Amino acid sequence: MSEKLKGTLKYCGILFLVLVPIYFLVYRLFWPEVPRNEAINTSLMYGIINVIFLGALRHFLKRDGTEEPQEGGQ
Repeated sequence: MSEKLKGTLKYCGILFLVLVPIYFLVYRLFWPEVPRNEAINTSLMYGIINVIFLGALRHFLKRDGTEEPQEGGQ
């Protein structure tokens, strides 16, 4: 596994652990009438969707340090 992929997986794990509780708290604070189980399921669903999108975006936009040096200019 490449270092770039390992970094992306760490990023996704941390992002998931941060986003899901935030989504849950927002649901419970703004919509207290929403059942707890539904808030948990929705938080997990949105957390997974965000992690997939942001993880892929980070992976493909992050430089891995293997590109060739640029020519010209001082």
